[in-house]
Amino acid sequence: MRFAVTVKREAEALDQQGLKLYNNRHSSVKPLGQFTAAHSQSDQDLQHSKELFARALQVDPNYAAAAYDLGRVNQTLGDREASKKALLRAIQLDPTFVPPRLEYADSLIATGDADEAVRQLAEAVRFEPANDKLHSLMAGAYWEKLSWKECAAEADRALQLNPQNTEANFRRADCLREIAVSTPPPEKTPLFLQARDNYQAFVNLTNFSTSTLGWIGFHVFVGSRRHADRTDIYKQWRDAAFLGLCICEKNLGNLLRAREDCSRAVSYDPKDPMAYFLLGNVHRDLFIATKSCDSAKAARSNYQKVVALNPDLNEAKNAANYLRQFEGLRSALHSKGCSDF
Repeated sequence: MRFAVTVKREAEALDQQGLKLYNNRHSSVKPLGQFTAAHSQSDQDLQHSKELFARALQVDPNYAAAAYDLGRVNQTLGDREASKKALLRAIQLDPTFVPPRLEYADSLIATGDADEAVRQLAEAVRFEPANDKLHSLMAGAYWEKLSWKECAAEADRALQLNPQNTEANFRRADCLREIAVSTPPPEKTPLFLQARDNYQAFVNLTNFSTSTLGWIGFHVFVGSRRHADRTDIYKQWRDAAFLGLCICEKNLGNLLRAREDCSRAVSYDPKDPMAYFLLGNVHRDLFIATKSCDSAKAARSNYQKVVALNPDLNEAKNAANYLRQFEGLRSALHSKGCSDF
């Protein structure tokens, strides 16, 4: 018995040493996602923490927490297969231990196995039904499966538990928008309105210039990833949210708001052809409504960028068609004073 207690204490000590190194990045999070030079998480720290977690697991092969921590650090280091292996071991050692199931499901979604992710998350929900992160990640799994209604339902459950859940707000918005697209009027309008509200909530929750807690919340949301990767993910999600807002506002007839939202999306990803295509569509609608020269020029400019960025996209083919239509209007536009069109 004394030997067993000694082994457990040695394993726990090694795991705690590893966590101290690994958690440097957590303790050094600052507004806007900046890290202090003294606490920056170096590859050396990560490798050392990985070695400590592995040693803890060697000392006590039944130590589920060490397997979980080993999975997390491997995820941060970018070794997804090693991460999944360690996380699965943690689950097998303690089936009631929810955190490794959540991380494992996230990896499954990222590698295209949304069905197994749903199964793992459903099992985790049995043990922690009030865990909003499980429901929001389940929504993400259903999103990957294009199961919009199930996605929206899981996001609803997450938001009932925690209205500040960033992923749940985004997933609910995205899935309601997809449902709205295939819903006949007038039922689609309330769906676009709800989607808009959730996109806006996501944008507000991740606006780090006005909320000192914003980056911390997003940091928790994106999980075990390097700082540079988290910064890229932040831009990608903000881009997607503003595109969603743009689509909602356009379908609700609010073209000026749609223009602003699509422009914000472009600012987060200047190489996103879809953002330019949607922005071109908004300017095209504004031109149809107002016959404004500026709207015509802006639509043309955005469509040209779509074609230049990726000519093989279907949207690029549509953009090229719109460009030909505008070219056919050149004489009419010149006669209306648009001499520089």
